[in-house]
Amino acid sequence: SCVELRQPHSIVVAAQDSTVFRELTSSWEFQPGPSPGSCWVHFRIEFAFRNPVYGQLAAGFTQEVAATMVGAFEQRCQQMYST
Repeated sequence: SCVELRQPHSIVVAAQDSTVFRELTSSWEFQPGPSPGSCWVHFRIEFAFRNPVYGQLAAGFTQEVAATMVGAFEQRCQQMYST
């Protein structure tokens, strides 16, 4: 994967040389939140499988995968920054 930090506002991750995905890119964008010490996180994932059958099977799981990734991010933030 190629990980690009665009400090302090975003992180972009792109898979390279994948045998499963034709494209796999995720991005995390951070904006100031409504209260001091908080932020809004915008997560986006784009993917295309090399095998179209995989794409059809995965269509029903996209929301769950994104929710799992965001949940893991939130949990790690709690571990690191919770007081």
